[in-house]
Amino acid sequence: MKPLLTITNYGHSCFSVTYGDYTMIIDPYRENSIPGLPPLHLTADDVFVTHEHFDHNARSAVKMKDKAVPSPFKLTRITCAHDKEGGRKRGMTDILLFEGENLRFAHFGDIGESLTAEKKDLLKDLDLVLLPVGGFYTISPEEAKDMIHELNPHIAIPMHYRTSEFGLPDIEPLENFTSLLDQVIFYREDTMVYDREHTKQQVAVLKQKKIHQQDIHLS
Repeated sequence: MKPLLTITNYGHSCFSVTYGDYTMIIDPYRENSIPGLPPLHLTADDVFVTHEHFDHNARSAVKMKDKAVPSPFKLTRITCAHDKEGGRKRGMTDILLFEGENLRFAHFGDIGESLTAEKKDLLKDLDLVLLPVGGFYTISPEEAKDMIHELNPHIAIPMHYRTSEFGLPDIEPLENFTSLLDQVIFYREDTMVYDREHTKQQVAVLKQKKIHQQDIHLS
């Protein structure tokens, strides 16, 4: 039997994705960069960043395994603008598209523009997307909703938003996105185990990985 894909939310845009013995970390944030979130001390076989901004590129927060497991997924980087001005304001960011083991999933980084028809074709009907929804630095909650409807992923997990406990002050709160949708599933856990046959299509809000007050360092 093939292993299942396991996704864990570490807050902001940082996630781990595990498949069998293989684990990747995507977009770890630097210590003290996100108010309310603790320092990251993670271990993985790979670490990927979508772009070189401080809240996405803390490679040093991830220790590589002594005996790394090879990735079962092919990575395609799809470059997009970080803003609506073709990158002139905030530069460029990548969508990370992973394919393999009959799975297709993507992390959308800090996408700030609409997708072209060509990019939509590459990203339609994914098993899972990790999508920014907080606006200001990225697409807005309304644009995120429209993108989900256009791409029709099996699972959409919002990221890069603010709550009463954590988040950059300029971005919008999570409820500005979830209030636009007819149905959202709020998980009591920080982790989702994905099985396409048994996981219904949904927008899934994962809890941020449990933190301890003594570990929090605000900016």
